[in-house]
Amino acid sequence: SFTISLRTVDNITVMIKLRPGVSPSCQIRVKNVIRSELKIKPGESVTFAFTCSTPEKYFVMEIQKNIDCVSGPCPFGDVHLYPLGLPRLNRTFIWDVKASTKAGLELKFSTPWLRQIEPGETCPDFVSYNINSCIDEATVNIGTFCRNGSVSRVKLLGGVVMSLHLPWDSPLTTSGFNIANRTSIKRLCIIESILNGESSITLMSPNYPLGFPEDELMTWQFVVPSNMRASVFFHNYSLSNCERKEERVEYYIPGSLSNPEVFKLSDSQPANIAGSFNLSLQGCDQDVQNPGILRLLFQVVVQHPQVDENVTHLVDLSKEWNTTVTIHFEGWPSRIPLMSEPICLICKDPRTCDRVLTLVSGAVYKISFLCKDLSRLRITAEKGISCVDLRWCQRKIYSLSVPKAITQLPIRLHKFIWKLLAPDVINIEIMSPSLKLQQHVPEQRCNTSYSYSVVSATPETELNVGVFCPGGSIEKIQMRNNITISLKTFGRGFLNESNHQDLKMSFVPHIKGKVVF
Repeated sequence: SFTISLRTVDNITVMIKLRPGVSPSCQIRVKNVIRSELKIKPGESVTFAFTCSTPEKYFVMEIQKNIDCVSGPCPFGDVHLYPLGLPRLNRTFIWDVKASTKAGLELKFSTPWLRQIEPGETCPDFVSYNINSCIDEATVNIGTFCRNGSVSRVKLLGGVVMSLHLPWDSPLTTSGFNIANRTSIKRLCIIESILNGESSITLMSPNYPLGFPEDELMTWQFVVPSNMRASVFFHNYSLSNCERKEERVEYYIPGSLSNPEVFKLSDSQPANIAGSFNLSLQGCDQDVQNPGILRLLFQVVVQHPQVDENVTHLVDLSKEWNTTVTIHFEGWPSRIPLMSEPICLICKDPRTCDRVLTLVSGAVYKISFLCKDLSRLRITAEKGISCVDLRWCQRKIYSLSVPKAITQLPIRLHKFIWKLLAPDVINIEIMSPSLKLQQHVPEQRCNTSYSYSVVSATPETELNVGVFCPGGSIEKIQMRNNITISLKTFGRGFLNESNHQDLKMSFVPHIKGKVVF
């Protein structure tokens, strides 16, 4: 049997009740009285037993301690798991702390700190913390956390309801946190994360995936060694319908000349930040009829600075026209990289970095890479060439070669696409005068480092002309309609062979057939 004795001064209530959805084939016996639940109040001492040998299958226990920091001094310091000698059931310790909004409360966690999880996720050891902020009558779910993470402190305005969920077989004997008082933080909460080494963490706005409270402000503080680099990525967010003010995020970055730096949630967020920084989320006054919801799930990635982080690559597209160049991770755009994957960033200036960067013709770029393994990046480029009036374009010969600005980058070219547009009365002729082309067919396969896929299209039909590579006997192909030519590379050899590209095209008067070799 078990005896639970509660002192009045501790203000603890213990509740043992059946697990939801479980048949009551096990009961609680108190002085020969059988019952299905038991409530022990402050000042009471109760001896009881279970009518089965495995009560953990049937019962759960809640231990709630009410702490009043409004009418008297607060019991600050380490929070203990009282009372001792409890039966081994799945149990939830709840600390309900009443405090004035004029003061702040700080929950400080002992190492290995905490990691925030999404609603519905479970922790590997089934030990979880849930933090709720209570201001007046409003309750805000700050988040659910597992052990082993980077969240070291949570500062709150006003009261807090803190829950610790333990499985029946957990060996944990300490709560893992203490409570301290702080001056008012003038915002909903401040969450501090300490990121010592290379790491990636995911955090969510309070109430996620539901809405962040209207017109609220909160801050995340990231403590990062000054020799490390941090980058922020917003993965999932939505905005409410604002009547006044604008929803935004603000960064305070030590040493920045423009603190705070203000961004929309739709902006590309800062990357390559040296050392510690703060990030604040600010809500707005919402439309009463149609408020919408503000929510945010984001990732912070901390990396060592790259060996060549100060190496910039000049990409001169100033003489190109109607061209886009996208540098991206392998598998883009169909594959979305896992958050756990090592991150490869392309930077168009030291602090504007992303996993995908698109450059357009007519400009000169200085780019750098925040990436340990550049072989995980690829380039896809597209160029459009069109002819509206044969008088203007009949004598022009256009080169279909990959610009040097692209081939000189330390990134493998995945695909270069030429979109050739001509009206019905004009044909397109492609030529390879010196290398000549061969068609890739089962009996005569291409073994070069690149090939051209040629497709002829009208609004109604698409004709796959074939796949061609250099080294054959075809000097010219003449085609009707709009043509797409896609150069695709295989392996690293293209870099050497790219110097000898000789594919050209011109617009010529109309022919009867669809394709002429």
